[in-house]
Amino acid sequence: MSATNKREESAAATRQLLVDEASRLFSRHGFAKTSLSEIVANVGATKGALYHHFPNKLELFATCYEQQAARVAEVVRSAESSDDPWMDILARCRVFLGCASMPELKAVQIQEAITVLGWQRWHALDSAHTMGELELSLERLHKAGRLGDFNRQLLVGSIFAMLVNAMMALVTSKNKAATEAELMHQLEAFLQGVLIH
Repeated sequence: MSATNKREESAAATRQLLVDEASRLFSRHGFAKTSLSEIVANVGATKGALYHHFPNKLELFATCYEQQAARVAEVVRSAESSDDPWMDILARCRVFLGCASMPELKAVQIQEAITVLGWQRWHALDSAHTMGELELSLERLHKAGRLGDFNRQLLVGSIFAMLVNAMMALVTSKNKAATEAELMHQLEAFLQGVLIH
């Protein structure tokens, strides 16, 4: 391996260490109370190394959230598929909501991400990952002749908004099992309404 490749690998490893530690501290203290000095001290890096990868704390936070959204999408993608697109979309919604109970997938709370990043940037980061899975699920329903005559782009946005609100409700719920069951009941009722029966 060349010296250049080694340097690039080392830089990538340092960048990921910074993101992982920042995610942990953002989860514990929130954006405002998380210190860049604490992040770099905990991973044995320097402020210069951090600023080499991220111009400011906001960009570091955005990267933390984007990686989290990508992991959520990966978990949703891993849900077992069948030859029934209706059962599959329900399964993916259930898996998505289940991510609210996985500590590694909720380090950056959605509510804070929206507040810190602003609606448009948060939506762009989140939709680049999880909305794509939802679009594929609706496309399968459409190809199977089971999706009603709706504007699919608007429909994806509506369902995604329901899922995000459901996720926020689950994160703060004291009875996650009961809340998840009720939310799935509501989601299924909504989705039934866009099907051709």
